[in-house]
This record gives sequence, structure tokens and C-alpha cells, in this order.
Amino acid sequence: MQTIKYEFADGTTSEIEVSEEIYALHLQLLQEEKRNHWRETRRHISLYYLLENGVDFTDNAADSFAAVELRENEEKIQQAISKLLPEQQALIPYWHCGTRNEKASSLWVGLGGVIKN
Repeated sequence: MQTIKYEFADGTTSEIEVSEEIYALHLQLLQEEKRNHWRETRRHISLYYLLENGVDFTDNAADSFAAVELRENEEKIQQAISKLLPEQQALIPYWHCGTRNEKASSLWVGLGGVIKN
């Protein structure tokens, strides 16, 4: 007699004694399951495999706290920009364009006219 150990989804386990024929069939089914898994995943990685190993994927489309916070920050930035003079608003696209030299040349001012960030 051989023993087959089965683990349920809730984590509990059960062991049953079976005949040699049933145990051989069980081993054959396990081997077939392994072959099927290999055939299905040899050219890609199984999502279940990644989840079992602790890799989880987040849904970027979900309205998470970070997305709400980002929207609120963008609204605050737009409100602050709207309070600037039109000449100051025109300078904003140039502010994130790289080094002080690049900023100065894109604004047609000397290097001293660009504030260090």
C-alpha cells in the first residue's frame, strides 16, 4: 500500500492509503500534469508560477490612492500656474529642459540669468 498526500486550497492536508495500481495511476497523472505545464510555459512564464513565487501585478487602471493624489497635485500645480503672470507662465516649459547651460540657451539669456535648481 502506498500513501497519497493531498493538500486542499484552505491549507489542510489529507493522506489516504491506496493500492499500488491507484498509486501508479496517480504518479502517471502527476507526470502528465508536469508535461502539460512545461508545454504551456516553455515559451512564456505562467502567471500562476509568478504568483506562487511572490510576484504580484497591480492594476494601473484601478483608481488607487496614488492616482487620486497625483490628480490632486496636478490640480494644485495648475491653480498655482494660473496665478502667475503670462510672461512667467511662458517660462515653465523651459524649466525642466536639462542643465543650466541648456536652459540659458533656450531662454536666450546668460548663464547667470538661470537659477540653480
